[in-house]
Amino acid sequence: MANTKLAVIWSSGDPVVAHKVCFMYTHNAKRRGWFDEVTLIVWGPSAELLTRDPTLQDKIKEMLADGVVIEAC
Repeated sequence: MANTKLAVIWSSGDPVVAHKVCFMYTHNAKRRGWFDEVTLIVWGPSAELLTRDPTLQDKIKEMLADGVVIEAC
């Protein structure tokens, strides 16, 4: 089987989008083995939101521990 990769761009400043869409899908994709490599790209308004939301920061730490690659632009 070929190496599968997923990249998700998180660009929304809405925390609900982060929790219910970007983080949920990205984290589950890695934990459940849906893809071999999973990357979350933090882009635009999401970067500012991440700097001021400790709950989102904790979730990023969990994803990193589970092998999700986090990149910021």
